[in-house]
Amino acid sequence: MVFLIVGTTVIVHPSNSSANVITTESGFDRRSRKEERLEARVTPEQKKLIARAAALRGFSVTEFVVASAQQAASEAITDF
Repeated sequence: MVFLIVGTTVIVHPSNSSANVITTESGFDRRSRKEERLEARVTPEQKKLIARAAALRGFSVTEFVVASAQQAASEAITDF
């Protein structure tokens, strides 16, 4: 998956290259093939905050955003 930041637009889209098998402590699997695209507009402050948090966790920004969104979605669904 490739993560592009253009201005204050965050673009996530699949990469055509194969990924190595790497699973993080949180169980986020970096090897699965990503075929969907996700876009979000963020402020410069949000982009800096997300990038800093990702770096502190040892994730790329893409991995951090996807893992965080997936966790939030799972929790929201569980709550219903």
